[in-house]
Amino acid sequence: MLVNSDTASSGESAVLYARSVKNLVLIGENTMGCNTFGNVASYVLDNSGIVCRVPNVINLCKNPEDCQEGKGFEPDFWVDSTDVEGEVIAWLHESI
Repeated sequence: MLVNSDTASSGESAVLYARSVKNLVLIGENTMGCNTFGNVASYVLDNSGIVCRVPNVINLCKNPEDCQEGKGFEPDFWVDSTDVEGEVIAWLHESI
């Protein structure tokens, strides 16, 4: 499963579900770590222009260690290159 620092909220919930699949490999970079709250709406206060972001969903994990806000999920294979496909193919060839 490919993930990066933009993977958050429902994307991190998908990672949680995917971790139940045998031999799952996370590829990319740490996810954002914003899995606790979801369905966030933004409201701009008229007088100050301050933006308030208010969620109306809370995601509770069976294992709290799986949902540490701000931590995210660490990949099994870290890729910080723009050529993700090339890096993964090279890694797979080295693993065989």
